[in-house]
Amino acid sequence: MIIFLVIALATGTAHANGLPFFPNTNVPDYTAKLAVRDTLDGTDYWRVVQHHNGWTHVEETQGDETYIWYGHFFQNILLSTVKKDGEEIKRFSIRQVEPSYDYLGIKQVKETNDVETVGGEECRWLQIVRHDPPSPVWMTCLTSDGIEVATKVLFAKGKLMSEARLTEIKRGPVPEAEVLPPRQLFDASTWLKPLRTYPDHPPSAVDFEAKLVARASDNPSIDKTSEVRLLRHYPWWFRRREGTDGSIRIEVWNELENQGIVY
Repeated sequence: MIIFLVIALATGTAHANGLPFFPNTNVPDYTAKLAVRDTLDGTDYWRVVQHHNGWTHVEETQGDETYIWYGHFFQNILLSTVKKDGEEIKRFSIRQVEPSYDYLGIKQVKETNDVETVGGEECRWLQIVRHDPPSPVWMTCLTSDGIEVATKVLFAKGKLMSEARLTEIKRGPVPEAEVLPPRQLFDASTWLKPLRTYPDHPPSAVDFEAKLVARASDNPSIDKTSEVRLLRHYPWWFRRREGTDGSIRIEVWNELENQGIVY
């Protein structure tokens, strides 16, 4: 099963999906700060990680943008969002993918004999296998209680792509509210509010409602017929498409702002 609810997509380099690796469900609550270095664009920034009862909240600030992830490692669910200047939410996505369908899913975990002390914490390096070689190599360094305190991503030939290393850590209770996404992200008014004053209503942009039947092929043996319900209330459009396979696609779009929701 693959589920997407997308406004836009945010990505990161140090992790395949933005969340730390967890070896089991017994990792304690903690708050950690890591220094991140990306050799691709030569940037350095901070990552703050909070974990509570399987849920994780990660933030990375790069310039005037803050990249944020909320997720549960073992439930394969991830919500990512981006804030501008620490306030304005620019976009977010929700992703839930069965591991066998996940392009960046973990295929294998290989133990190594490499032990290191990072930020005062002793950890052992593991290799996370996501693809057959040649492919990037993901590495994670875990403490004895399962906390990720360092990561690195290597190119197939072993050259460093990016790395993160612990600078501060505090083990102890983390409130549930700190690791769950804010309700604001699920409020339609967050995304559908006008960004500017609209011009006068054009005479040609009349309100209407219509039902259409669309065919993707003239060949009767290929039934790709779908029914579309279409409404316009300038500058908003609403489209609901129902396929013969039972699928439903809904789009709410603002043609002036070029923004909306599709699910």
